[in-house]
Amino acid sequence: KLLIRRIKKAWNKMPEEVRYLIQINSATELITFPLRNTTDPYSRIEAMPSTEDMARSEAATIIVLDEWSFHPYAEQNYSAVSAAVDEAGMITGLSTAKGAGGTFYGIFKAAERGDNDYTPTFISWNRHPERNEAWYQRKLKDMISAAHGNEDHGKREMMREYPRTPDEAFVSSGNTVF
Repeated sequence: KLLIRRIKKAWNKMPEEVRYLIQINSATELITFPLRNTTDPYSRIEAMPSTEDMARSEAATIIVLDEWSFHPYAEQNYSAVSAAVDEAGMITGLSTAKGAGGTFYGIFKAAERGDNDYTPTFISWNRHPERNEAWYQRKLKDMISAAHGNEDHGKREMMREYPRTPDEAFVSSGNTVF
């Protein structure tokens, strides 16, 4: 839904001569791109909930799985999504890490090894142009403070929310077991 809202916001900033190409129904999570001088849509962007039957009986060119690690039915959804895009489509999985396990983790690690056709991409906290080591240290201090002074907990929170490497993200975001 956030992606749809961002698309709608971008649409509102487009020149009028381009905006006629896109039909946005503000009451739904659906955007259609009709052919000129007709109401027949030839393309659409649709937000779907990550329920057990998401993407079943659908055909798609591009599917974006946002915060994929947190989808409650990630494994079942992946089977349906793979069938929906088949060979001609593309699946993009975006996510904050949620431990070293699950569908997103498995696909990401397999992509790192070259065992699937995905391209693993990790974006470290320091890729943001306004973030540097001084920013990181201030944020770490805030995280430790929010953890009631527990330095280890604050550091784990920083690694989960602002990781430097994929391994740091996956390992720090898992549940600690004693």
